[in-house]
Order: sequence, then C-alpha cells, then structure tokens
Amino acid sequence: AKSLDFENERPVELSHGEKKQLHSREKEYIAQQAAAAIQENDTIFLGPGTTIELMTKYLPAKHLRVITNSLPVFNLLTANEKHDLYLIGGEYRNITGAFVGSIANETIQKLSIQKAFVGVNGITEEYVSTFSIEEGKFQQLVLDKAQQKFLVADANKFNHSDFYNFYSLKEINALYTDDTISDSVKNHYGQYTNIIH
Repeated sequence: AKSLDFENERPVELSHGEKKQLHSREKEYIAQQAAAAIQENDTIFLGPGTTIELMTKYLPAKHLRVITNSLPVFNLLTANEKHDLYLIGGEYRNITGAFVGSIANETIQKLSIQKAFVGVNGITEEYVSTFSIEEGKFQQLVLDKAQQKFLVADANKFNHSDFYNFYSLKEINALYTDDTISDSVKNHYGQYTNIIH
C-alpha cells in the first residue's frame, strides 16, 4: 500500500500499524477463507502482512508445520503447542516485521513447503508487486518452492501496482480476496488464476 508524501511526491511504504487499520473487515474475511485450505499435517509458509497475521486465528486446531519470516506471525503462533514452528532469520525490516536478505534466501531454498500464503501490495494484469525488492525476492523463492501457491489480497489491490513485480498470477494456484471485488475485476483477473472470494 502506498500513500503520497506531497512534499517530495514519492511513494511511501505504510507502516505495519497503518496497514492494520485498512480494510479490516475484508482482511478478516480473506483470512478465514484462506485458512480453510489448510489441513492437518500440512507444511505451510505464512508470509508477512496483516491479512496473514489474521489467518493465525483460523488455522485448524491440529498438527501443522508452520514456516514464516514474519516476526508478528511467529509471535502470534508461539502459544500454540500443536504446531511445529520455524522462524526464518535474516536482515530485519522493522516496517513490515519481516526477515529478508541472503540468509533468509539461503534458508528457504533448503526447505520443502506444501502450501505457501503470500500477501501482495498490488496486482496489475498478470503481475503481483510489493514495495521492497528484498521482500519480493524472498517471496518469489518461497512460491517457487511451494507445491501449492496462494496469494491473499483485499479487492483494492487490483489494478494497482507497487515498486517491484515479483510473481505472475499464471503461476499461482489461487488468489484469495474479499467479497467487495466487482464482477468485472474478478472476470478479468480470472483469466490468469483462480480468484476465490
């Protein structure tokens, strides 16, 4: 998500707290829908982002192996003794609470992932984008490794682009969005991937 700094007229990355305030009902809806795709004994990756943090409330109360590079997601799951929890370390980005960079990239390439859930800042035609090149590169590696690749994005992310394109919708199994998506947007983007709302 971007806002304009009118003094310099340049895109500004919203803070974690600012993003939490945006479209909270829609994010809750998406989190429930996406979590329903997770089954007992799955090995899942949960990326950074406020919608994915909400997913932690809806994970099945069964054994899962959960991998994340998000400190907020990790902290939300530490009390759940049913899950095997793995935090990927690396360079820490305070604005999103994510670990990125070469250490994170090397670690994720050694792991097997059944289902990955990744958030995006923008979706334009077949490409999805994020603000940070480092976060985008890591998420690209995660999605490449995953047997099933899922994106989460509220409907206002469609027809919006951010700084760095990191993946193609054509390579994604499904994109979870909210019920405010228009039929025309859903039909247009449905040519690239399965849109679930």
